[in-house]
Amino acid sequence: MNFRKYISVFTMIILSSMQAQKKEFIKWEILVPKAINSNEEVELVFKVKLKSLCFIHSTNIKGRNGKNTSIWFRENGEFKITEQLEAIYEIEYYNRNTYQMAYIIEEEGGFAQKIKVLKPNPIIKGQINYVLCNRGSNQEIPQVYHFEIQLKTKNN
Repeated sequence: MNFRKYISVFTMIILSSMQAQKKEFIKWEILVPKAINSNEEVELVFKVKLKSLCFIHSTNIKGRNGKNTSIWFRENGEFKITEQLEAIYEIEYYNRNTYQMAYIIEEEGGFAQKIKVLKPNPIIKGQINYVLCNRGSNQEIPQVYHFEIQLKTKNN
C-alpha cells in the first residue's frame, strides 16, 4: 500500500513539474484591433514566443500525425470565420526521427485568423491545441491553451 502512495505522489510531482516547465518554455499573446465596426472583417493574431530548443508544429503538415497546431473557436453568432488559419514565420524542418519534412515555429511566430464581426462587442472563446517539442530532450508534450477575447466595436 505504501508503494502505491509513493508512486501516486511521484507521478503528481512529475506532472506538476511538466506543467511548470511548459509555462517557462512558451508564451501566447493574442493581438486584436483596438476599435472596429460591426460587420467589419478583422485579423486576430495569435503570437507565440518559445525558449531556445523548443518549437511547435505549424498548421501546414502533410499527413495526419496529430502534431499540427489547430485553433478552435466556439461559435456564438457574434462573429464568423472568413478565411483559413494562416501560420506566421513558419520554417521547414527535416525530422530525423520520422524522415519527413515538417513546418514548425521556433523562437517567435504565430497564426493569423480573419473573422467578420456580426454583433457589437463580440466575445470570442476557444482553444489552441498544439504539441510543445524540445529538441534537446526529444520530448513532445500535447498542450491546450484556452482563450477568451472581447473585441471593442465603435459606436455606430
